[in-house]
Amino acid sequence: MGSKLKLAALPTVGVVAALAPLFLAGYRLVFFLLMFLHVGLAYSWNLVSGFTGYISFGHVAFFGIGAYVVGILSGIHHWNWMIALPLAGAIVLVISVPLGWLMLRLKGPYFAIGMLAVAQATALVASLWDGLTRGGLGIFVSSSYNVITVYYGLLIVLAVVMGVTYWVDNSRFGLRLLSIREDESAAEAMGVDTTRDKILAFAMSAFFPGLIGGLYAWYIGYIDPRSVFSLFFSVNMILMTLLGGAGTFLGPLIGGIAFTFVVESLWVRFPEYHLMSTGLAVIVIVMFIPNGIIDVLKKRGWLTHRRRILTRLIRSVETAPQKKKAEAEVPERV
Repeated sequence: MGSKLKLAALPTVGVVAALAPLFLAGYRLVFFLLMFLHVGLAYSWNLVSGFTGYISFGHVAFFGIGAYVVGILSGIHHWNWMIALPLAGAIVLVISVPLGWLMLRLKGPYFAIGMLAVAQATALVASLWDGLTRGGLGIFVSSSYNVITVYYGLLIVLAVVMGVTYWVDNSRFGLRLLSIREDESAAEAMGVDTTRDKILAFAMSAFFPGLIGGLYAWYIGYIDPRSVFSLFFSVNMILMTLLGGAGTFLGPLIGGIAFTFVVESLWVRFPEYHLMSTGLAVIVIVMFIPNGIIDVLKKRGWLTHRRRILTRLIRSVETAPQKKKAEAEVPERV
Protein backbone atom coordinates (compact mmCIF):
# COMPACT_ATOMS: atom_id res chain seq x y z
CA MET A 1 0.00 0.00 0.00
CA GLY A 2 2.85 2.37 0.80
CA SER A 3 4.33 2.07 -2.67
CA LYS A 4 0.92 2.74 -4.22
CA LEU A 5 0.60 5.94 -2.19
CA LYS A 6 4.06 7.05 -3.30
CA LEU A 7 3.25 6.42 -6.95
CA ALA A 8 -0.14 8.13 -6.62
CA ALA A 9 1.66 11.23 -5.33
CA LEU A 10 3.56 11.64 -8.61
CA PRO A 11 0.64 13.24 -10.53
CA THR A 12 0.23 15.73 -7.69
CA VAL A 13 3.92 16.56 -7.90
CA GLY A 14 3.48 17.00 -11.65
CA VAL A 15 0.68 19.51 -11.15
CA VAL A 16 2.78 21.46 -8.66
CA ALA A 17 5.68 21.46 -11.13
CA ALA A 18 3.38 22.74 -13.89
CA LEU A 19 2.26 25.64 -11.69
CA ALA A 20 5.75 26.46 -10.41
CA PRO A 21 6.51 29.16 -13.05
CA LEU A 22 3.61 31.18 -11.62
CA PHE A 23 5.48 31.50 -8.32
CA LEU A 24 9.17 31.05 -9.16
CA ALA A 25 11.53 33.19 -11.20
CA GLY A 26 15.22 33.69 -11.86
CA TYR A 27 17.66 31.09 -10.60
CA ARG A 28 15.01 29.11 -8.71
CA LEU A 29 13.11 28.42 -11.92
CA VAL A 30 16.34 27.60 -13.77
CA PHE A 31 17.24 25.20 -10.96
CA PHE A 32 14.07 23.18 -11.55
CA LEU A 33 14.64 23.34 -15.30
CA LEU A 34 18.09 21.81 -14.83
CA MET A 35 16.61 19.22 -12.48
CA PHE A 36 14.13 18.13 -15.16
CA LEU A 37 16.97 17.93 -17.67
CA HIS A 38 19.11 15.78 -15.36
CA VAL A 39 16.28 13.46 -14.32
CA GLY A 40 15.15 13.06 -17.94
CA LEU A 41 18.66 12.07 -19.04
CA ALA A 42 18.94 9.62 -16.15
CA TYR A 43 15.65 7.95 -17.10
CA SER A 44 16.76 7.77 -20.74
CA TRP A 45 20.06 6.09 -19.92
CA ASN A 46 18.34 3.74 -17.50
CA LEU A 47 16.08 2.33 -20.23
CA VAL A 48 18.96 0.49 -21.86
CA SER A 49 21.87 0.44 -19.42
CA GLY A 50 19.85 0.02 -16.23
CA PHE A 51 17.56 -2.73 -17.51
CA THR A 52 19.95 -4.64 -19.82
CA GLY A 53 23.27 -4.00 -18.10
CA TYR A 54 24.86 -2.65 -21.29
CA ILE A 55 26.72 0.35 -19.85
CA SER A 56 26.87 3.19 -22.37
CA PHE A 57 29.46 5.96 -22.18
CA GLY A 58 28.24 7.48 -25.42
CA HIS A 59 24.67 8.66 -24.89
CA VAL A 60 25.89 12.23 -25.16
CA ALA A 61 26.07 11.56 -28.92
CA PHE A 62 22.26 11.46 -29.09
CA PHE A 63 22.02 14.54 -26.90
CA GLY A 64 24.42 16.42 -29.17
CA ILE A 65 22.75 15.29 -32.40
CA GLY A 66 19.38 16.48 -31.12
CA ALA A 67 20.91 19.81 -30.15
CA TYR A 68 22.48 20.27 -33.57
CA VAL A 69 19.32 19.34 -35.45
CA VAL A 70 17.41 22.06 -33.60
CA GLY A 71 20.36 24.42 -33.94
CA ILE A 72 20.68 23.94 -37.69
CA LEU A 73 16.96 24.06 -38.44
CA SER A 74 16.03 26.89 -36.06
CA GLY A 75 19.25 28.86 -35.86
CA ILE A 76 20.35 28.70 -39.49
CA HIS A 77 17.20 27.96 -41.49
CA HIS A 78 14.81 29.76 -39.10
CA TRP A 79 12.36 26.89 -38.60
CA ASN A 80 9.91 27.04 -35.74
CA TRP A 81 11.54 25.20 -32.84
CA MET A 82 8.33 23.26 -32.14
CA ILE A 83 8.70 21.67 -35.59
CA ALA A 84 12.46 21.20 -35.32
CA LEU A 85 12.27 19.50 -31.92
CA PRO A 86 10.19 16.40 -32.85
CA LEU A 87 12.24 16.12 -36.04
CA ALA A 88 15.37 16.02 -33.87
CA GLY A 89 13.93 13.12 -31.89
CA ALA A 90 12.92 11.32 -35.10
CA ILE A 91 16.39 11.70 -36.65
CA VAL A 92 18.06 10.39 -33.51
CA LEU A 93 15.62 7.46 -33.45
CA VAL A 94 16.41 6.57 -37.07
CA ILE A 95 20.16 6.75 -36.39
CA SER A 96 19.91 4.68 -33.22
CA VAL A 97 18.40 1.56 -34.81
CA PRO A 98 21.29 0.61 -37.13
CA LEU A 99 23.78 1.92 -34.58
CA GLY A 100 22.23 -0.27 -31.89
CA TRP A 101 22.21 -3.29 -34.23
CA LEU A 102 25.94 -2.78 -34.74
CA MET A 103 27.10 -1.77 -31.26
CA LEU A 104 25.00 -4.22 -29.25
CA ARG A 105 26.99 -7.06 -30.79
CA LEU A 106 29.67 -5.95 -28.34
CA LYS A 107 29.39 -6.85 -24.67
CA GLY A 108 30.72 -5.62 -21.37
CA PRO A 109 33.60 -3.14 -21.51
CA TYR A 110 33.78 -3.47 -25.30
CA PHE A 111 30.30 -1.99 -25.64
CA ALA A 112 31.13 0.80 -23.18
CA ILE A 113 34.35 1.70 -25.02
CA GLY A 114 32.60 1.39 -28.39
CA MET A 115 29.89 3.86 -27.37
CA LEU A 116 32.57 6.21 -26.04
CA ALA A 117 34.19 6.07 -29.47
CA VAL A 118 30.81 6.83 -31.09
CA ALA A 119 30.45 9.94 -28.95
CA GLN A 120 33.97 11.12 -29.81
CA ALA A 121 33.43 10.45 -33.51
CA THR A 122 30.15 12.36 -33.51
CA ALA A 123 31.79 15.35 -31.85
CA LEU A 124 34.60 15.20 -34.42
CA VAL A 125 32.11 15.21 -37.30
CA ALA A 126 30.37 18.24 -35.79
CA SER A 127 33.71 20.02 -35.54
CA LEU A 128 34.90 19.26 -39.07
CA TRP A 129 31.69 19.50 -41.10
CA ASP A 130 31.78 23.29 -41.43
CA GLY A 131 29.25 23.40 -44.26
CA LEU A 132 26.54 21.89 -42.06
CA THR A 133 27.47 22.65 -38.45
CA ARG A 134 29.73 25.72 -38.86
CA GLY A 135 32.38 23.75 -37.00
CA GLY A 136 34.09 25.49 -34.12
CA LEU A 137 32.28 28.74 -34.85
CA GLY A 138 29.12 27.25 -33.42
CA ILE A 139 25.51 28.15 -34.08
CA PHE A 140 23.41 30.91 -32.54
CA VAL A 141 20.14 29.06 -32.04
CA SER A 142 18.05 31.79 -30.44
CA SER A 143 18.52 35.29 -29.10
CA SER A 144 15.45 35.25 -26.85
CA TYR A 145 15.06 34.17 -23.24
CA ASN A 146 13.37 30.76 -23.51
CA VAL A 147 13.30 29.53 -19.92
CA ILE A 148 9.51 29.13 -19.63
CA THR A 149 9.07 27.28 -22.94
CA VAL A 150 12.02 25.00 -22.26
CA TYR A 151 10.80 24.40 -18.71
CA TYR A 152 7.44 23.08 -19.91
CA GLY A 153 9.06 21.20 -22.79
CA LEU A 154 11.37 19.36 -20.41
CA LEU A 155 8.50 18.70 -18.02
CA ILE A 156 6.49 17.05 -20.81
CA VAL A 157 9.45 14.96 -21.99
CA LEU A 158 10.14 13.92 -18.40
CA ALA A 159 6.52 12.84 -17.89
CA VAL A 160 6.62 10.74 -21.06
CA VAL A 161 9.94 9.05 -20.32
CA MET A 162 8.76 8.27 -16.79
CA GLY A 163 5.58 6.75 -18.21
CA VAL A 164 7.62 4.63 -20.62
CA THR A 165 9.91 3.52 -17.79
CA TYR A 166 6.94 2.55 -15.62
CA TRP A 167 5.55 0.46 -18.47
CA VAL A 168 8.92 -1.21 -19.02
CA ASP A 169 9.33 -1.84 -15.30
CA ASN A 170 5.95 -3.61 -15.12
CA SER A 171 5.82 -5.43 -18.46
CA ARG A 172 7.04 -8.68 -19.92
CA PHE A 173 9.33 -6.65 -22.13
CA GLY A 174 11.05 -5.21 -19.06
CA LEU A 175 11.27 -8.68 -17.55
CA ARG A 176 13.02 -9.88 -20.71
CA LEU A 177 15.46 -6.97 -20.47
CA LEU A 178 16.25 -7.89 -16.87
CA SER A 179 16.84 -11.49 -17.91
CA ILE A 180 19.36 -10.19 -20.45
CA ARG A 181 21.07 -8.23 -17.71
CA GLU A 182 21.31 -11.24 -15.40
CA ASP A 183 22.32 -13.88 -17.98
CA GLU A 184 21.95 -13.18 -21.68
CA SER A 185 22.89 -16.72 -22.74
CA ALA A 186 20.24 -18.20 -20.47
CA ALA A 187 17.68 -15.69 -21.77
CA GLU A 188 18.40 -16.78 -25.34
CA ALA A 189 18.08 -20.42 -24.32
CA MET A 190 14.64 -19.62 -22.86
CA GLY A 191 13.52 -18.23 -26.22
CA VAL A 192 14.03 -14.49 -25.65
CA ASP A 193 14.83 -12.59 -28.84
CA THR A 194 17.66 -10.70 -27.18
CA THR A 195 18.77 -8.82 -30.30
CA ARG A 196 15.31 -7.41 -30.95
CA ASP A 197 14.70 -6.44 -27.33
CA LYS A 198 18.12 -4.81 -26.92
CA ILE A 199 17.73 -2.74 -30.08
CA LEU A 200 14.24 -1.61 -29.04
CA ALA A 201 15.51 -0.57 -25.59
CA PHE A 202 18.50 1.17 -27.19
CA ALA A 203 16.27 3.12 -29.60
CA MET A 204 13.93 4.25 -26.81
CA SER A 205 16.93 5.21 -24.72
CA ALA A 206 18.34 7.33 -27.57
CA PHE A 207 15.10 9.07 -28.54
CA PHE A 208 14.62 11.04 -25.33
CA PRO A 209 18.18 12.48 -25.11
CA GLY A 210 17.62 13.69 -28.67
CA LEU A 211 14.59 15.67 -27.54
CA ILE A 212 16.31 16.90 -24.39
CA GLY A 213 19.36 17.96 -26.39
CA GLY A 214 17.14 19.95 -28.73
CA LEU A 215 15.48 21.70 -25.81
CA TYR A 216 18.87 22.39 -24.25
CA ALA A 217 20.07 24.05 -27.47
CA TRP A 218 16.97 26.25 -27.50
CA TYR A 219 17.58 27.12 -23.86
CA ILE A 220 21.25 28.13 -23.99
CA GLY A 221 20.85 29.89 -27.35
CA TYR A 222 24.30 28.99 -28.67
CA ILE A 223 25.90 25.60 -29.31
CA ASP A 224 29.26 24.30 -30.41
CA PRO A 225 30.77 20.78 -30.31
CA ARG A 226 32.35 21.29 -26.89
CA SER A 227 29.13 22.46 -25.24
CA VAL A 228 26.77 19.68 -26.37
CA PHE A 229 29.15 16.73 -26.83
CA SER A 230 30.81 17.06 -23.44
CA LEU A 231 31.43 13.65 -21.88
CA PHE A 232 30.25 15.04 -18.55
CA PHE A 233 26.70 14.58 -19.81
CA SER A 234 27.32 10.85 -20.22
CA VAL A 235 29.12 10.61 -16.86
CA ASN A 236 26.28 12.45 -15.15
CA MET A 237 23.67 10.10 -16.64
CA ILE A 238 25.57 7.13 -15.22
CA LEU A 239 26.16 8.78 -11.86
CA MET A 240 22.53 9.80 -11.37
CA THR A 241 21.16 6.38 -12.29
CA LEU A 242 23.62 4.49 -10.11
CA LEU A 243 22.98 6.89 -7.25
CA GLY A 244 19.24 6.27 -7.34
CA GLY A 245 19.21 2.65 -8.43
CA ALA A 246 19.70 1.23 -11.93
CA GLY A 247 16.94 -0.81 -13.52
CA THR A 248 14.19 0.61 -11.30
CA PHE A 249 11.35 3.06 -11.82
CA LEU A 250 12.05 5.52 -9.01
CA GLY A 251 15.85 5.23 -9.04
CA PRO A 252 16.57 7.82 -11.76
CA LEU A 253 14.10 10.25 -10.15
CA ILE A 254 15.74 10.04 -6.73
CA GLY A 255 19.25 10.03 -8.18
CA GLY A 256 18.57 12.95 -10.52
CA ILE A 257 17.06 15.12 -7.80
CA ALA A 258 19.85 14.36 -5.33
CA PHE A 259 22.49 14.93 -8.01
CA THR A 260 21.05 18.32 -8.97
CA PHE A 261 20.98 19.55 -5.38
CA VAL A 262 24.52 18.39 -4.66
CA VAL A 263 26.11 19.57 -7.92
CA GLU A 264 24.42 22.96 -7.91
CA SER A 265 25.38 23.50 -4.27
CA LEU A 266 28.99 22.60 -4.98
CA TRP A 267 29.07 24.74 -8.10
CA VAL A 268 27.79 27.79 -6.22
CA ARG A 269 30.13 27.38 -3.25
CA PHE A 270 33.20 25.75 -4.83
CA PRO A 271 33.21 26.50 -8.58
CA GLU A 272 36.86 25.45 -8.92
CA TYR A 273 36.38 22.02 -7.34
CA HIS A 274 32.88 20.87 -8.29
CA LEU A 275 34.15 18.58 -11.10
CA MET A 276 36.60 16.90 -8.74
CA SER A 277 33.78 16.51 -6.23
CA THR A 278 31.68 14.78 -8.87
CA GLY A 279 34.46 12.27 -9.48
CA LEU A 280 34.75 11.58 -5.76
CA ALA A 281 30.99 11.08 -5.62
CA VAL A 282 31.27 8.30 -8.23
CA ILE A 283 33.85 6.51 -6.09
CA VAL A 284 31.72 6.82 -2.94
CA ILE A 285 28.61 5.51 -4.69
CA VAL A 286 30.38 2.48 -6.16
CA MET A 287 32.03 1.63 -2.84
CA PHE A 288 29.21 2.18 -0.34
CA ILE A 289 25.86 2.10 -2.18
CA PRO A 290 26.49 0.07 -5.36
CA ASN A 291 22.78 -0.73 -5.71
CA GLY A 292 21.64 2.86 -5.18
CA ILE A 293 19.48 4.73 -2.74
CA ILE A 294 16.47 2.62 -3.73
CA ASP A 295 18.14 -0.49 -2.31
CA VAL A 296 18.90 1.32 0.96
CA LEU A 297 15.28 2.48 1.28
CA LYS A 298 13.99 -1.04 0.63
CA LYS A 299 16.30 -2.58 3.22
CA ARG A 300 15.07 -0.09 5.83
CA GLY A 301 11.45 -0.73 4.93
CA TRP A 302 10.80 2.80 3.71
CA LEU A 303 10.01 1.64 0.18
CA THR A 304 8.19 -1.56 -0.72
CA HIS A 305 7.58 -1.09 -4.44
CA ARG A 306 7.56 -4.39 -6.35
CA ARG A 307 7.32 -5.01 -10.06
CA ARG A 308 3.70 -5.82 -10.79
CA ILE A 309 4.60 -8.18 -13.62
CA LEU A 310 6.69 -10.29 -11.22
CA THR A 311 3.90 -10.28 -8.66
CA ARG A 312 1.39 -11.50 -11.25
CA LEU A 313 3.73 -14.23 -12.46
CA ILE A 314 4.46 -15.42 -8.93
CA ARG A 315 0.74 -15.56 -8.11
CA SER A 316 -0.01 -17.44 -11.32
CA VAL A 317 2.66 -20.01 -10.48
CA GLU A 318 1.38 -20.38 -6.90
CA THR A 319 -2.26 -20.80 -7.92
CA ALA A 320 -1.63 -23.15 -10.85
CA PRO A 321 -1.46 -26.37 -8.73
CA GLN A 322 -4.62 -25.37 -6.87
CA LYS A 323 -6.50 -24.82 -10.13
CA LYS A 324 -5.40 -28.20 -11.47
CA LYS A 325 -6.47 -29.89 -8.24
CA ALA A 326 -9.87 -28.18 -8.33
CA GLU A 327 -10.37 -29.18 -11.96
CA ALA A 328 -9.50 -32.79 -11.16
CA GLU A 329 -12.06 -32.89 -8.36
CA VAL A 330 -14.92 -31.72 -10.56
CA PRO A 331 -16.90 -34.80 -11.73
CA GLU A 332 -17.25 -35.26 -15.43
CA ARG A 333 -20.64 -34.53 -16.87
CA VAL A 334 -22.45 -37.44 -18.52
